[in-house]
Amino acid sequence: MRYTEYYREDIDTAFEIPIFDLSIYESVEDFEEKQEEVFCEALFSGLYNAIQMDLDWIPVFLIEDTELVMTMEKQYYDEKIERCISYYVSVENYEYCNILKILKEKHSKDCQ
Repeated sequence: MRYTEYYREDIDTAFEIPIFDLSIYESVEDFEEKQEEVFCEALFSGLYNAIQMDLDWIPVFLIEDTELVMTMEKQYYDEKIERCISYYVSVENYEYCNILKILKEKHSKDCQ
């Protein structure tokens, strides 16, 4: 998998995000379904950074051969945490499940 650096000038921080080739998929949702492992890895990384840094949004991945960066806004963090937990339970990666549960608790506290 290839990565690129995405720089957020507003917080003076660079993030390493994956580059995904979506040309053979009908949509991002189709890619998400067929490439669940790499998609969840990108979500996990984004969620980890976003919640640890208390960010309103985070870059998740770059679509290959474009300058389009898919981002995730804070209002979707809980939904995507649950999505990742579901995936990581299915592959029995309980370490990531525990990290995600901790992130969810931290996010809930931050939102109060």
